[in-house]
Amino acid sequence: MNFVPSTAANTTELWQAETFDEAAIERELGWASDLGFNACRVFVQHLVWRHDPGGLRRRVERFLAIASGQGLSTVLVLFDDCSFGDPPVTEPYLGRQRNPIPGMICPSWTPSPGLKAVTDRAAWPDLERYVLDMVSAFGGDERVVLWDLYNEPGNSGMGSKSLPLVEAAFAWAREADPVQPLTVGVWTGALEELNRRQLELSDIVSFHAYTDHDGMRKAIAAHGAHGRPVVCTEWMARHLGSRFGAELPLFRAEGVGCLSWGLVNGRTQCQFSWGSKRGAPEPEVWFHDILRRDGTPFDPGEVAAIRRWTGASPRVAAQLYVWTQHFGAKGQRLEDRLDEALAATRRAGYGAVQGWLDACATPEKARATLEALRKNGLVMRAAYTDGRLHEEDAAAKASEEILRKARIARDHGLELVVMNPDPIGREKTDQELAVQARSLEALGSRLRDLGLRLAVHSHDPEMRSGAREWRHVLRSTTARNVSFCLDLHWVLRGGQDPIALLEEAGPRVADLHLRNSRDGVWLEDLGPGDIDHGRVADALRKIGYGGTYTVELAHEPRTELTRPLEESLRRSLAFVRETLLPRDLGH
Repeated sequence: MNFVPSTAANTTELWQAETFDEAAIERELGWASDLGFNACRVFVQHLVWRHDPGGLRRRVERFLAIASGQGLSTVLVLFDDCSFGDPPVTEPYLGRQRNPIPGMICPSWTPSPGLKAVTDRAAWPDLERYVLDMVSAFGGDERVVLWDLYNEPGNSGMGSKSLPLVEAAFAWAREADPVQPLTVGVWTGALEELNRRQLELSDIVSFHAYTDHDGMRKAIAAHGAHGRPVVCTEWMARHLGSRFGAELPLFRAEGVGCLSWGLVNGRTQCQFSWGSKRGAPEPEVWFHDILRRDGTPFDPGEVAAIRRWTGASPRVAAQLYVWTQHFGAKGQRLEDRLDEALAATRRAGYGAVQGWLDACATPEKARATLEALRKNGLVMRAAYTDGRLHEEDAAAKASEEILRKARIARDHGLELVVMNPDPIGREKTDQELAVQARSLEALGSRLRDLGLRLAVHSHDPEMRSGAREWRHVLRSTTARNVSFCLDLHWVLRGGQDPIALLEEAGPRVADLHLRNSRDGVWLEDLGPGDIDHGRVADALRKIGYGGTYTVELAHEPRTELTRPLEESLRRSLAFVRETLLPRDLGH
């Protein structure tokens, strides 16, 4: 996919030192990886290089490291003729960038190097140094898969005037002798001479196609006729008939690479179409982009289709609570044996854990936690916390503390805050529930502003009186700000039907906590028992579930322990894969 972090309005804002947002890049490329994408295309800005060549190289290096760490190769774009906005900005500039104009797509986007330099031969020695420097620095880097030297030459009314710079860019790049192929994509049929020359100079054929399924099929056939590898470096515009569920199988069948436009909706405002005017309302159907800023999908069904055709595995995590019991039985603390617990969890086959938000109470604790996770090849994208939210003053204090820790955790990869409002030994009054719901809504809104999601967790007290408290939260908060972590066994122990609550919450369920019991006693691993997980799987398919499957083992006095905890975690993961994951994704 083509990538611009949600916090950047253009390529200058992406790459200049003062606005390079490493935390957003890491978080959002993680989401791309979770969708199953394996490559990203990213535009570089010549002006940033001219101002700070060494700094730009270091930031590109950091970007490549982040992308590679998420399993993504990178396509680097050096020049670009596109400009947008009202009026269009045709020359890039440093510093604070123009704020997005409501209602318009990419209203702050600027070309690289700027339209004047395209035809100003006096500027070309500097452009040559830029190409040579970048291609020399990364031309042998296996994390870079392709050089797309010039995006849409001739756009913004430039026409064939851009052709000489296209030819020069190829010559300069070849002088640096990169190991990767070079290309410039065909993007319009109106520039025949430019298209012919681009194809002659390119090592592989690349093209842009914003069209419907039939148009894409014809474009693939036309570009495939050249007898070289083919990559569609831009596509996906819903208003023009593009659909992931239709085009991804076509690309696969034809053996054509593809990079859709847009990932996380943000300052580029790619929910609007090209013709959208200043002040236009947000369209019911987005033009580009897949995810909202908090990582939730614009269309859950679309995300399911992407994951199906990319072969992405759904998220499965292990909750660390059972390790506190394991070490506590020996008079030890998890924090003193964390590395041992994480290593065993990784050996059991997990790639993610769910811990506690307190692990990020300070930047120092957060860095130590992250170092331990990375050492063991794990991530922690969700963290659990609690707090007293049914009293105004206490709720304000608890919310501020959660937000303080969440800001720290976000910069270390956190995406989801799992929050259990404190039970109080009795059912909460209507007034207390109203305060709690308002507090959750406000907390969720503020977390969303940070790019995070809130998921409300419950134990058995919230299930009393027909799940009165749980249903009050469901009905008194919005899906935009409040999701749910459904702990299926606590639902059962509270006298409710987990299937019914799953279906009632539907797409608001962001996380599942999974354990089972037999005759009411918790089992040492997740397997057949009192909860029918076959019915759970049917319900998850019905609601189009796309959240996390969190194995949360726990022991109680009558739990029979017959094997090492690592083995119980391994068996639990196998059960999730065999029983709960969609067949076309989990195997």
